[in-house]
Amino acid sequence: MALIIAFLVISFVAFYIATFTFNLGNFPNNNSQDKTDSDHDGISDADEISKYHTDPHNPDTDGDYVSDSVEVQNGSDPLKIDSDGGGIDDFNELYTYQSDPSDPADDKAIIAKIPNVDVRHWTLEDGGVEGFTNEKYTNVSMRDPLVQWYAKRANIEWTSDQSGQKAGWLTVNGEDIFNGEGIGEVSPKQPSYFLTHGRTGVCVESAVTNTLILKLMGYDAKLASRPAGDYGVGHEWSEAVIDGEVYIVDGNAVYLK
Repeated sequence: MALIIAFLVISFVAFYIATFTFNLGNFPNNNSQDKTDSDHDGISDADEISKYHTDPHNPDTDGDYVSDSVEVQNGSDPLKIDSDGGGIDDFNELYTYQSDPSDPADDKAIIAKIPNVDVRHWTLEDGGVEGFTNEKYTNVSMRDPLVQWYAKRANIEWTSDQSGQKAGWLTVNGEDIFNGEGIGEVSPKQPSYFLTHGRTGVCVESAVTNTLILKLMGYDAKLASRPAGDYGVGHEWSEAVIDGEVYIVDGNAVYLK
């Protein structure tokens, strides 16, 4: 009799363990599922949904070109372009001015010092968002209060060329916006760095800066380029619609297309 009871007890325990193990393996919140990271931003889908309320399918939920995981690591809000509301967006705080994106006081201090501010040269890889396109490059720079400061002080000094056509000269803060090519300099420079470090560089740096300045002045402006050919080198410039006419803006010079 005792052997029969022992056999029944052992059988029951074995059945219970097997059933528990099976159910545990099929539990919907097991570790393998918790670690799923659909957008590969370093934050699991579960945490994105329940903890940070970010988009698990977008590595940069707020579109400020700082990945959600980098924002979390630096104490900024992955749901706000300007986390502290201080006037400088998170990307420029972290990578242009190396300030605290969660403290509005340092934003105000930086803005008060413009244009006499320390600007860091950032790279296209900064922010942790892959595929840093020209559009991203442009948007980050147009949000920068330093670039906006220069745009408010930009001017086209109009005159006439030798043929009598209207022509101009682009200046910022009463000075030439382009001071010639720079040899052996860090490149490519973002507009904030270009504007505060001698305004020298290659044609693309001048063209990008001119395009942003013209856009902020209210003109319909775009980049234009000529690819390198067999008998020449490539070149980039800006084109802008001014008073209904298309003008080429190349370096400092502004003339009809």
